[in-house]
Amino acid sequence: QWGLFGDFNGKNNILVTAFSPAERSGLAVQFWNIATNKRFKRRTTRLHALRAAGDHCVLVESFAEEKYKVTLHDETGAQVDFRFAPVEPRFVAMTPYYIILIGERYVYLWQYARNHLITNNETDDTLVELVPAPFGLTKHTEVIPLRDSAGRERILDMDTDTVALLADAGDLKQDQEKFGHDAIVAMRVSEKVMIVGHTSGALRQYTLPHLAFDTSYHCSLVPWKIALNCNGTRLAVIDGNGALVIIDLTTEPAVKKKPPKQASKSARDEFDDDDDDDDDEEEYKRNDTQHPLRGAELEFERKDTWDIMWAQDDPYLFCAMEKTRLCVYRELENQRIEVVQDPIICPGYLSSFSKQRINSIVVEDVVQNPETCSHDSIFITNELKPLRELREVIRSEGLSQAFSMLQTTSRQVSNKSTDDDDGGQRTKIKQAEQQDLWSCLAESALEALDLNIAEKALVKCGDYRGICLVQRLRNTYGGDRMKQRAEVMTYLGRFDEAEQIYSDMDRKDLAVQLRSRLEDWTRVSSLVKKNGAGDDTQLTTAYKQLGERFGGAGNWEKAREYLEMAKDVKKLAQCYYRLNDFTKLERLLTDQAEVLESDILLRLGYMFESIGLVSPAVDAYAHAGERKKAIDCCILLNQWGKAVEIAEEFGFQQIEGLLVKYSTQLLKENKKLLAVELYRKANKPTDAAKLLATIAEESGVQRADPLRAKKLLVLAALEVERYRKKALDMTMTRTNTASIAQATAATLDTLMTHDRASGTGGSGAKVLDSAWRGAAAYHYFLLAHRQLYAGLFEAAKLTAIRLAEYEDVLCKHDIYALIALAAYHTQDFYICSRAFVKLETLDDIPNVERERIQNLAFTIFLDNPPNDVHHLPSCYLACLDTGTPYSACTLTGQACLNQRTLKCPTCRHHAIETELQGSSTFCPLCHSKYPAHVISL
Repeated sequence: QWGLFGDFNGKNNILVTAFSPAERSGLAVQFWNIATNKRFKRRTTRLHALRAAGDHCVLVESFAEEKYKVTLHDETGAQVDFRFAPVEPRFVAMTPYYIILIGERYVYLWQYARNHLITNNETDDTLVELVPAPFGLTKHTEVIPLRDSAGRERILDMDTDTVALLADAGDLKQDQEKFGHDAIVAMRVSEKVMIVGHTSGALRQYTLPHLAFDTSYHCSLVPWKIALNCNGTRLAVIDGNGALVIIDLTTEPAVKKKPPKQASKSARDEFDDDDDDDDDEEEYKRNDTQHPLRGAELEFERKDTWDIMWAQDDPYLFCAMEKTRLCVYRELENQRIEVVQDPIICPGYLSSFSKQRINSIVVEDVVQNPETCSHDSIFITNELKPLRELREVIRSEGLSQAFSMLQTTSRQVSNKSTDDDDGGQRTKIKQAEQQDLWSCLAESALEALDLNIAEKALVKCGDYRGICLVQRLRNTYGGDRMKQRAEVMTYLGRFDEAEQIYSDMDRKDLAVQLRSRLEDWTRVSSLVKKNGAGDDTQLTTAYKQLGERFGGAGNWEKAREYLEMAKDVKKLAQCYYRLNDFTKLERLLTDQAEVLESDILLRLGYMFESIGLVSPAVDAYAHAGERKKAIDCCILLNQWGKAVEIAEEFGFQQIEGLLVKYSTQLLKENKKLLAVELYRKANKPTDAAKLLATIAEESGVQRADPLRAKKLLVLAALEVERYRKKALDMTMTRTNTASIAQATAATLDTLMTHDRASGTGGSGAKVLDSAWRGAAAYHYFLLAHRQLYAGLFEAAKLTAIRLAEYEDVLCKHDIYALIALAAYHTQDFYICSRAFVKLETLDDIPNVERERIQNLAFTIFLDNPPNDVHHLPSCYLACLDTGTPYSACTLTGQACLNQRTLKCPTCRHHAIETELQGSSTFCPLCHSKYPAHVISL
């Protein structure tokens, strides 16, 4: 199995092959970068399929219990992503954006690509100085995001043509009985459609990526291999006996054809079927009634065909392998198919067909000699007859005669009428073929340094970039033909020849510059070392780039060799860290601690700290001037003696270590309030706040004293506010030269960083994120109870509805039971009913309790229908249904709609101004005094 991928300048430069190595059992998968001649291998034992497209390849491997792993790999063989296939794959296909697996009944689609690249042909005269591309315009790409993650995996049920997301598909059971008589035997995918072939000859087309059924076609053969042309109008089908037919997908069949006979199926074992002809014909009629067939076979049939490929730029041109002969065919305007040229003996597999060139690969040579095979020995390019004739004219009669001949041919094509059957498409194709010929002539003229003919030919083929090169050759190099030839070879991508020309000119410095522009750092280092073509700076840069390249590929051992020669301390430290060579990492710190920059020292300190090496971590932090980090490192690694020693040496207070020890002891003895007092005295308000929130949560879970829980949460929130105020004051005091905006930004960044790092889970962490949330929950909870017992049922109902936001703080059962009770007393059976619905759908109540709730609801609403007669504002209903918060008065609990309110500067909650008049000047929630200048909202 093999594949080509890695699109660069219009060429696939990565050849991936799977073969059995001679030295050991199993399979080896080799990733060969043809451009750089780098090879990467990985081992596998149960390879089921290998496919390649775009910038990746996919390996499907089988495991025990009929599990299949679909693994996505890049050009170095590194794993990019993986999935476990939900179906047993019989066929696997890949496009630049999707991976498709087809089982007996289900089709699994995985959209592995995150973005879609749209390539625009734009001119850019600045790129003539850089790495050249083949003749054509410079390519610029635009990134467009594809479908979000929720829809990246889909399942198609081919029995019902229904599509579902993989998460919603459930258990996929293979229905062998339904599909045994019309099994899937072939498939082909393009970027837009998927075509599936059945033993009955039916060809079903689905759109991508939606997997929606589009239409059906019929073939007189049992498909074994199918190929779709570049515009989706022609389909080539090969059966198990090697017969080839072409189907026109744009027309209706002239005569309805019966399914192929069983005799044709017996050509391949997998086509065997026990059904008789009558069953096949009945199934054919059933499918034809549901999905009318389309497509008509052309009057063309070949035998002994085992592979076919359509041209990428001509929908009427295709080539086929008939035994060892490569045959090229073209469909004429009358739908007759003729042979373009005499067959050619070709020992390889077809890989690409475009620009009148057929490329094939001798895969057997790669399998037999995976380490020593060369590009020239396995890649075969066969040119079509027009290109060969043009080269013959250039060789025998010269460039001028070839230019005249092409001018005449182009004039005939341009003068031809475009009123053909397909709207001038064939004429456009012929014009594109003429551009290929002009490109060939331009290349030959550039090689001969005939700049006049080259410029004319480049104008004909519309290659602005090549025209800029010709002007540069004239204006910059003048009569220096050697430099001109080297630039031409560079432009044509023949870099070895360009380097050889520079060497013959004794200008090895230009050869080094060329390889540097190509980022061929291996060759740069070789030229500098052996030929002395550069200086130490270039050699160091080459070593550094090679080290980064091997490090990015995960080859840290090789990266270390180059980074040591480049003396790149920062990246070398990372390399030692990856290799677990901590002895050399310590030696690196010891030898160069005095000359290293602070950021490198901090990085080294973090590395040592992460692996538990206290002494070198402290040394690194100390040399970087971060004594506080050194003390924190000791505390983190439980080295209290070292922490005290550093604190005494550099004048830091020793209370940190004692604080941690004492607080831990208090918590073990369950003296939590004493620990809170200790944190407050030690000026650690965040720790005090978290511990207070934890105590409050325990009190709330016990349902013993909600008032105590509220007081504890208010104290915790006040501690958080005290910490934030202190941090803001310290930043504003210390920032003398910075502006107010810069100081505020720094303070906010510090607070956010501290909140993210402070604790994980529990109410202790929640109180730092939303300090007043828990206190507000218990405040409204207590307020609703007070109003209920005071007989203020309407106010109690409104206050209780506000509690629906605090399901994460209070008990859900208590919340909705309180809402239902208050609503019942106000005769608001609509709200009461919605509260009962919430109670009945709770997950954490026993069945006996749920039954009691249902019986009570039945008793209440049997005589009292839940009609909405009170018509509460929408904010109450939204909060009850989804917990949507709204601003509620802390004194009465009702919503602050259009009333004037006072905002507490401490807890930042609102109270209706008219309700506060004559009652108190203190906030009902946090009990802070309202200042005289408080703003009315």
